[in-house]
Amino acid sequence: MYGKTSAFTIHQTNPFNGGPQPRDLGREAITPNDLFYVRGHGPVPALTPEDCTVVVDGRVSHPLTLRLSDLQRGFPAKTVEATLQCAGNRRAELHSVMSMQPGALLWQTEAISSAAWTGVSLADVLTRVGVQDGAAHVAFLGADHGAAPDGGSFGGSIPLSKAQSSEVLLAWAMNGEPLPPIHGGPLRVVVPGYYAARSVKWLTHITVQDAPSDNHFQSHDYKVFPSDVTADTVDWDAGEMLNEQRTHAALLSPADGDTVGAGKVTLEGYAMAGGDSQITSVEISLDGGGSWRAADLTTAPRPWVWTLWRAEVELSAGEHTLIVRASDSAGSAQPPTVDEIWNFRGYQNFAWHRVTIIAS
Repeated sequence: MYGKTSAFTIHQTNPFNGGPQPRDLGREAITPNDLFYVRGHGPVPALTPEDCTVVVDGRVSHPLTLRLSDLQRGFPAKTVEATLQCAGNRRAELHSVMSMQPGALLWQTEAISSAAWTGVSLADVLTRVGVQDGAAHVAFLGADHGAAPDGGSFGGSIPLSKAQSSEVLLAWAMNGEPLPPIHGGPLRVVVPGYYAARSVKWLTHITVQDAPSDNHFQSHDYKVFPSDVTADTVDWDAGEMLNEQRTHAALLSPADGDTVGAGKVTLEGYAMAGGDSQITSVEISLDGGGSWRAADLTTAPRPWVWTLWRAEVELSAGEHTLIVRASDSAGSAQPPTVDEIWNFRGYQNFAWHRVTIIAS
């Protein structure tokens, strides 16, 4: 379905949501398109490259309507490697503390993937239209009508300062292939370092404006709240908008509940740094966090992309809880448990990752 491999786990078909098995996820630094996770909120629009037009307006001096071919011919193309992550990645751990709302996708560690994205720099387009003084945000809107509860499309915004960074793309290709429809083709936004909710798919509209987007998915979703706030007591205006990813690490293999042979066991996983920082270390604990040992980083740490890691440990027969944590160049700290970051929407789990396995 949608070009995904048979090893891809489908969590929902309408809207389509799913991801790879965790042990398949970290095998390559770049995730193949047929394994790349999918988070959808509505129908996949039936668009062709010839249909694709983007209106650029708002606080600009020269509003434009650009066809995909205008972007491809009129601006320099570039490729950026970036890891996209759903803000609900690792939600299942939060759910284990206190239940989420009915219908919440209980992601394990699979709602994250990395690709090489090709397109044009949004900054170049903004230079062409001329951003006016006083503008502070850039909003995006997709073509997926019906994604929002009010029947509207998915949208969101990022600060102008991020939008003018060279790494933010209007992308038409993914891993050297035309952008698949399920991943936002013909054209999507890619905002490296931010949660994927801001990388709007099936792009139709870019608006330069004074304030953040009032789209449902920015004003009434993809926000975090203190743990005492519930769906019944929430004040949506008081929530923290989710932009930069938070630094964390995850153990992919062995997976929680696996049985392995006693003795030498190889652990593998990923670590992701937030914003423009990069991973500096990954550590493993076998004794509940009492002591830590360094894992080997098997891919070079860089901003905007995950770092894969591996460690070999000796395990005696019995049950073991393995813990992994990461450090980054910004000095970010992870909370030891999910209890202190629980929120009723199940977003932004960046606590230490725990996996319990049996060695026999």
